[in-house]
Amino acid sequence: MNLINKITTLLFIVSLVTAGYAGSETVKKDTSIPKKASSTTTDIQKSQPFHIKHADRLRWEKIKGDNVAILTGNVELFLEKDQITICADSVVYHSDPKNYKAMGHVKITKTDPKEGKIISHSQKAIYVPDTEKVTLEGSPKVYRDKDEIVGDVLILTFSDEGAVIEGTNIQGILYPREN
Repeated sequence: MNLINKITTLLFIVSLVTAGYAGSETVKKDTSIPKKASSTTTDIQKSQPFHIKHADRLRWEKIKGDNVAILTGNVELFLEKDQITICADSVVYHSDPKNYKAMGHVKITKTDPKEGKIISHSQKAIYVPDTEKVTLEGSPKVYRDKDEIVGDVLILTFSDEGAVIEGTNIQGILYPREN
């Protein structure tokens, strides 16, 4: 039996069971107080999906308890909660500890309510959502409005207070901002 026939049969059986359950007169409405969410539900609520806007290839596997997604070829990911877009030749996602490693022609765009749009370019970047920190290596450049910063390594940290840029061997131009 091919996959489509199996899925169709499974859906048909589920609909029959559901219809029989709904029509049963012995079904009682649950009026108990809802239980607290389990830690699994809490973990799911804390995690954020990453939307794959494009990738030529994807490989998803579990390695020693770590879920790993390897995306290659014109990768574009969007993390809605953090308002971050990651574009690169390849991106490797690790679930434990959660991070995104982007390699080759990396462009990360962060839309921040206080800072506006911050765009970074590099050859390698690691983004850690829990700390909202991006480490850029390989000719990193960061742009915000007319501001431009370059260095050997740049670290961007995003918070409710705004963005912080740290690095080594820094050069650039910053325009004074009004509060």
